[in-house]
Amino acid sequence: MSESRLLIFEIYRDGTHERTERLEQDVVKIGSHAKSHLFLDDANVSRVHAVVEVTGDDVFVIDLGSGKGTTVGGQRVNKQKLSHGDRIGVGGYELVIRFHEVGERSGATGAGGGSEARVVETDDEIYTRRFLRRAENSDGSVEAAMLFRDLVIVDDLYQPPTTLKVGSGADCQFQIESALIPGGEIVLLEVSSGEPVLLLREGMEGEIWVGDSHFTPADAISSGRATPSGDVWRLALTRETRARIVMGELVFFFRRSEVPKFVFPIKREWRAAGLALAVSTLIQGGLILVSLLMPPEVGELAMEREAQLNRYVQMLLVKPEEKKPEEKPEWLKEKQEADKKSDKGAEKADKSKPEDTKTKDKPEEVTELARAEARDEAMNRGAVDVLNQLGPSNVFGGDAAAGVAELEAIGGVSDTGLGQSYGQGGLGKFGGGLASGGGRLSTGVGGGPIGVGRSGGNNVGGNLRGVSDRKVRTPVVSTQPFTLTGALDMDIVRRVIAEHRREIIACYETELQKLPELQGRIDVEFVIGPDGAVGGTKLKASTLKNDAVHACVQRRVKQWRFPEPKGGGTVRVSYPWIFTSGG
Repeated sequence: MSESRLLIFEIYRDGTHERTERLEQDVVKIGSHAKSHLFLDDANVSRVHAVVEVTGDDVFVIDLGSGKGTTVGGQRVNKQKLSHGDRIGVGGYELVIRFHEVGERSGATGAGGGSEARVVETDDEIYTRRFLRRAENSDGSVEAAMLFRDLVIVDDLYQPPTTLKVGSGADCQFQIESALIPGGEIVLLEVSSGEPVLLLREGMEGEIWVGDSHFTPADAISSGRATPSGDVWRLALTRETRARIVMGELVFFFRRSEVPKFVFPIKREWRAAGLALAVSTLIQGGLILVSLLMPPEVGELAMEREAQLNRYVQMLLVKPEEKKPEEKPEWLKEKQEADKKSDKGAEKADKSKPEDTKTKDKPEEVTELARAEARDEAMNRGAVDVLNQLGPSNVFGGDAAAGVAELEAIGGVSDTGLGQSYGQGGLGKFGGGLASGGGRLSTGVGGGPIGVGRSGGNNVGGNLRGVSDRKVRTPVVSTQPFTLTGALDMDIVRRVIAEHRREIIACYETELQKLPELQGRIDVEFVIGPDGAVGGTKLKASTLKNDAVHACVQRRVKQWRFPEPKGGGTVRVSYPWIFTSGG
């Protein structure tokens, strides 16, 4: 037997080849529903019309109660074993089926055969186990389901409870056409005074549970548990009542339940992301709060200082007004006294001469004094004004040499004075400094405002080298044949374990995030009790060697439930799982 089988469908409509479908799976759903594996757009094709099922070495086509039916070789069938090249009729379509064994025989032309179809757990069995189990809680809701030939037609929850009818009428909750329904429609559940009541009829089969006791509908009628009312018998659907009612090919399930509450699943990675988001929000909120609490006087003082610096620069550029010195220097007084004595005679002869001398000397005195005064002001505070006048383009990456030249032009500025502090120590109280360089921006905080400058940028992007580029590991969990001892079919056990496959993957995936190279095989032995519950688990063998995965898998298995073994015995199962990372 090959590992898997490829089913090839040649699809014809009205004799014209429409397309070819290749499917590698055990069950292929055929119908007009958009999610069918073989979608057939035809009014004569039911939503779920039929299925093609691979069972062991055999392939079967099963009609699901469609209105127009399903044919094989022109003959209408309910369930028919298929052979290579058979023609299946569905509505206005004809499907030619061919088999191809994947991985074993490239030219296989037959379905194989010989063995009978193995028993697998049906939807009826799954719903029986679900509905006949007592609900843990109930808020008064009614949960109901209808199956037709093991196909789920309705599965719904009614809150508040409402009258439920089955038939072809527009007001029927269970829509179906069947000769088993007298008069076209009947009421199965009636709500009287807010309480739901089951309406039983003669000929109904199945089982009804009330608490821990159970009986058939016929027993309920004959024993007086159900109250007669015309041609029906009424049985209250209490919180302890669960019912499975069979009417030919129709199976109905009823029980009291509750509206499910949505619980948001919080995974580890979501918690980490939420924590990071919360920390980021707190940091940003703190920065915003600091900016809002900063006093407005800080900005006003900065603007006032800028205005003062501008006035200082204007004062340097504008020629100062000549003013009479308050006191003459001693050397000037002595010089004037000597000139007066030597020119005493000339002054007497020509009175205009002294006026010319005064006119000539005074501007020189005033100009010399003004020059000395301007030099003092430039040495004390003129350097800051000149830098401010240069503007941002010169200070931050522009022609810095021009600024230094203007400082030197003021006088008294040397290499060891204000010129050096321009690029290193900053300007007086502005301790952050203005640094010149090539590359990226850098910041520094000194005794005053933040200084912004440039420094070498060769390492830009270098700090990103620590970012991890490791691949995401995809967990892969596969199995091998297992051993079973007891009165349960292996296919039933395999199907229940398959339903819980995601739980086993989750156990492995959690540890794979910590140990990317983790892989291996574990064999777990467990015992299924007479009630279908797992009584105990044991780690039989392991090459994975990871206690966390061992404990997680055993804990999950212990929570599973299986169908009750025949005869009430126990079943011992040894099941392997192979864990690998997909890379």
